[in-house]
Amino acid sequence: MNGKKKPSLLRALAKTFWLEYVHLAMYQLTTDIFVRLAQPIFLGWLLGYFAPESTVPKSSAYIYAGLILGLSIVGAICVNQFMVKSFFNGMKVRLATCSLIYRKALKLSNTALGNTSVGKVVNLLSNDVSRFDIVSVFIHSMWIAPLLTIIVGVLLYREVGYAGLIGMLVIAIVTPIQSFTGKLASIFRLQTAQRTDERVRLMDEIINGINVIKLYAWEKSFKKLIFDAREKELKVIRKSSYVRALYMTF
Repeated sequence: MNGKKKPSLLRALAKTFWLEYVHLAMYQLTTDIFVRLAQPIFLGWLLGYFAPESTVPKSSAYIYAGLILGLSIVGAICVNQFMVKSFFNGMKVRLATCSLIYRKALKLSNTALGNTSVGKVVNLLSNDVSRFDIVSVFIHSMWIAPLLTIIVGVLLYREVGYAGLIGMLVIAIVTPIQSFTGKLASIFRLQTAQRTDERVRLMDEIINGINVIKLYAWEKSFKKLIFDAREKELKVIRKSSYVRALYMTF
């Protein structure tokens, strides 16, 4: 050992895939900041042409309508490319993580292998790494959302004054509730992973000892064990689903 601390998994992934995430940030910045904010502004100017005693010339109305149409096309293209590249990048990160887990498993000592269940490794490779697909889609919302909130708040204040900030106040009230439900979802996610590990480990042990189970006709007893393990897992999944439904409702 050279005494240097090895980089963490997240740091290594960020160092490897930072350019892909920058490309995704540009797509989302174009869609959320420029397209979605410019469209209502041009729409307001277009509606001004139809107002009584309007001074907006007809040529300007055509220009505003063309800009709205053009922004819709640009937004659709950017959203499509963002989603495709997000899932493609998430797949690459998932495969890289699976490769790291596989190579790490091959280097484990006999003592470490005794402390690591097969179910835990299977759960890591089948369920946990799939979170990277979702992360690639929502990671940029962490900095886009506050920036978008500030810009929209300023625009609302300029248009309608303090009355326009009422909606922003509702968002400010809901945000702590979402944060709390998000923490609950994280806790239930951890419990679900633990229950899944137990169920997969139990199934692995049953499959390895199936000859003995068939010999002594213990099928019903082990069937009950499997159903009990699955029921415990489903209880946590139900709780997580309820919390997620509440979170998505807000």
